[in-house]
Amino acid sequence: MIYVDLDQGTPEWENWRDEHWGASDANKLMGSSTDREKLLREKATGEKEQFDEFTLALFDKGHKAEADARPIVEQYLAQMEPENSSFYIPWNKGESFLLPRCGVVEPAEFPEDQPEEVRDTLAVKLSASFDGITWDGKLIWEHKLANKKLIAALDAGMVPDTHYWQLEHQLLVSGAERAIMCCSDGTAENMHMAWYTSKPERRAKLIDAWMQFSKDVENYLPPLDASELEDFQSLENRRSLIADQMLDLKKQDEAIKQEMLHWHEVNAHARQKVQGREWQIIPIKGRSSICWEKAFKTEAPHIDLEKYRVHGEDSVQVRRMK
Repeated sequence: MIYVDLDQGTPEWENWRDEHWGASDANKLMGSSTDREKLLREKATGEKEQFDEFTLALFDKGHKAEADARPIVEQYLAQMEPENSSFYIPWNKGESFLLPRCGVVEPAEFPEDQPEEVRDTLAVKLSASFDGITWDGKLIWEHKLANKKLIAALDAGMVPDTHYWQLEHQLLVSGAERAIMCCSDGTAENMHMAWYTSKPERRAKLIDAWMQFSKDVENYLPPLDASELEDFQSLENRRSLIADQMLDLKKQDEAIKQEMLHWHEVNAHARQKVQGREWQIIPIKGRSSICWEKAFKTEAPHIDLEKYRVHGEDSVQVRRMK
């Protein structure tokens, strides 16, 4: 990794971060289509997302928890038995070794089978700002503010898919051997952690996604503002009228359905079918089914389900704006 001498949180760091594709961006890239679209617009136009006061206060809370958690995690790492001779952290109490640093990826960090086009395109773009990285660059630390879902995953020894793309990106940029992810409120009592090592399938998928993203940024077309075009306004008004009518009818239909279910409860046996002229009420016995995703995540968490993802075909949707 090529280190960049910047202090996180400064205007200079903010500008540098805007010009690169960072680890937190990787979660958006590999997340929902909405998250990816926001990221694409931001990187293509420079228009940054604006956060409200509540979100900014949450960021501040997270930064404080991270600072409080750093010495706790350092003490844990310094006292643990090394898994092999290459993992050793000399530590003098009071001296920090999980350093908050920034850097950009070196071409040598890409897998050997990656073509020169990938190295030339992404080596100038992929960056990371680390909550902590050891002086030898072998271990990275990522801290998140505690939340129930992340706690449950970390306690099970897993980094969930909502977060492992960030670590995969950081490992690619840094060339580190592994990462430790923690979430806490800044106290040892509420500290939860799990180890993460790079998965070749995920790394390849992430690199492919960044390459496609680079093409999408280059060919980005901003949304066409048709809000003042009369012909489109006419189409909008007609569609909105029908949508409102359908919503009202749906509410009426649901109310009548509940009346019919109540009628069945009063006039028929719970397992008895009711036959009318046009409608019937049919009791249905619940059936059990196997949730394969839950089964794999519980019984075989080492299996990467991401490589079995099936992608749908491109399409155009018409959605009502909230």
